[in-house]
Amino acid sequence: MNPARPSTRIVLLQIFVIFAGIGLTAVMLKSAGYPDEPIIWNPNALFVRHWGLSLLVIPAAWAVVVARLERDTDFWNHYWTGLSGFVVLIVLAFLLLLIALKPQQYTLIVATPKSSETK
Repeated sequence: MNPARPSTRIVLLQIFVIFAGIGLTAVMLKSAGYPDEPIIWNPNALFVRHWGLSLLVIPAAWAVVVARLERDTDFWNHYWTGLSGFVVLIVLAFLLLLIALKPQQYTLIVATPKSSETK
């Protein structure tokens, strides 16, 4: 049996982060009262809640790109594969955590002074 390549392990970590982000977003939305509360919901959180599985395209595309780069070019090696994989992993984790922690969209309400009546 051949050991798993480093890119396989990184893809699995990326998939885990996506599933954890979807779950955390769903829990945070539900704890904030979604869908019953009449609140303006963060559209990014709603996208992750309803269409989060489409984010699995990111690890798949990354795996295809680095496999082709490792095979077809001389300058791309396992070091660059690992580095780029962890960059994608950290960006995914940061964005999903940021989206999950702010399920409500707050709008800025600007009070305008009433116009004075003319005498």
